[in-house]
Amino acid sequence: SIAGHNNYDGTMFGKTKKLEIGDNIYLTDLKKQTINYQIYNKFVTNPNDVNILKTDDKSVREVTLITCTDDSKLRVVVKCKEVK
Repeated sequence: SIAGHNNYDGTMFGKTKKLEIGDNIYLTDLKKQTINYQIYNKFVTNPNDVNILKTDDKSVREVTLITCTDDSKLRVVVKCKEVK
């Protein structure tokens, strides 16, 4: 999981609200290999919801992006699966 602030100036996760299911997320690891993930779910939930960290399929690498809503009361969760 990766968490970041929802900054109004668009930095950090400030543009998360523009992401849609099917969009790609690219992460580069310490070996400088870029891994492609595709968004398969996006939703808003309570900050105490720990179920957001569960994976649907343990054989596929996943990334979960977490940030707050504009009013900071809820959490925006973006679930992504690796594309091979």
